[in-house]
Order: sequence, then structure tokens, then C-alpha cells
Amino acid sequence: MEELNYRVANPQHWSTQEFTHKGLTYTQYVFLEKYDGSDLVLGEGQGMGWFRPSETQELLMSVHARQVVHALEHLLT
Repeated sequence: MEELNYRVANPQHWSTQEFTHKGLTYTQYVFLEKYDGSDLVLGEGQGMGWFRPSETQELLMSVHARQVVHALEHLLT
């Protein structure tokens, strides 16, 4: 809701990933669900768009987020 004004209906846990940033350890939980096509409204960030994982090389993102995107590429093909 916070990022895109989108309500998930049936998210499924896909992965859990620990990462360290500036000496602190965090846990990232990734959930997936099929997008229902409803309108998305950007609440935070600099922009949004739909990208295939192979199209994200030039996008600014954290290393741990990029790892998830690349792992998802195998799921989407």
C-alpha cells in the first residue's frame, strides 16, 4: 500500500534473504502474487515502470534487490 497504493490479496512467501548494510544485518522477505491489473499510484520513489529482469541493469537498486530480480528471471521464463 505504501509504495504503490496496491492491496495484495493472496501473497505467497517466495524467499527470505539476509543482507548487511553499513554494518547492520537486515532480513528481506519477498512475497509474490499475480498482479490484478488495478491502477498503481507512485507514493514514494523517483518513478515506476514495468521491466523484464534483463532490462534492469541500468536501474539504480541495491545489490540484494538486484539478486532477487535476477532470481525471479528464472521463475518468469
